Amino acid sequence: MIIAILKDLFFISKIKETAVQLNKTINFIKNYYELNNFLDNNEKINYENIDLIIIDLNFNEIIPLETIKKLKINKKLKNKRIITYCFHVQTELMDKARELGIEVMPRSLFTTKLKTLINN
Repeated sequence: MIIAILKDLFFISKIKETAVQLNKTINFIKNYYELNNFLDNNEKINYENIDLIIIDLNFNEIIPLETIKKLKINKKLKNKRIITYCFHVQTELMDKARELGIEVMPRSLFTTKLKTLINN
């Protein structure tokens, strides 16, 4: 299962289309309320089945760097693979995200590698 934390409709459709092609289950988190519900260890979610968490670093509503820190301290989520993306000119944001120990890439590279990222 893939958890995608983003609001951008272009990326939602791109990720959804790719996940369907690869026969992967995907759940989108599109606002702060849904994120808190997910982080509070919702009984409806089987956290063991999560293979990948995708986060849009430009999704300011969820405070992305803080969200990543919360994922890293959550006992059910701390070892899950996290991939983030943002605009290529946001090098400072990318550096801060990398310091948290996650994969970070520019939006264009993320789009290009999406099939491989989801399939691994």
